[in-house]
Amino acid sequence: MQGASWQRCKVHFYRNILAHVPQSRKLEIAAALRNVFGQVSMEAAQRAAGDFRTLCSKTLTKATTIFDAGLADALAFLRFPIEHHRSIAATNPIEHLNKEIRRRTRSIGIFPSRESALRLITMILIEQSEEWMVERRYMSPESLELVLQELNANYRRNMVVEVTHDSGRSRSRARASTRAASVTATRSPSPK
Repeated sequence: MQGASWQRCKVHFYRNILAHVPQSRKLEIAAALRNVFGQVSMEAAQRAAGDFRTLCSKTLTKATTIFDAGLADALAFLRFPIEHHRSIAATNPIEHLNKEIRRRTRSIGIFPSRESALRLITMILIEQSEEWMVERRYMSPESLELVLQELNANYRRNMVVEVTHDSGRSRSRARASTRAASVTATRSPSPK
């Protein structure tokens, strides 16, 4: 989907990196990773990532390669307000939901029909949705409004940048095509 960002779970990212670290250095490397993901801005996280690279690059090449390949996806949560960081940095809510669906469907055993299984899973999802809306608000409406305002501002800023970086010729061509489209849209169909 255009405009959507991809968030890689930081917990799974840690595990992927630490799988290529010797046991004697796991605590040290895990602390360095926590330092990278404990930052509240992208700039600070990139500085901490540089420190991580200098710590690991000579001896832990495989771990550094995995770190570099997935860092942008794992730090995507930093583009959102700080109130959302905890909720979207890891896939824990999704894993919890899948575990609950598995637990409830296993207790039934064999379903009489596909529709009955679908009904049960739908009810579990509705319960979870209501719980997030009422009891454990996943993200507050106020913080979501901040995200939408920021996305709109970024969209407008990008539109201005695109227009400013275009050459005069392509800008006039874009204006002409817009005018032609509006004229075509208002013109009535010609008789056949």
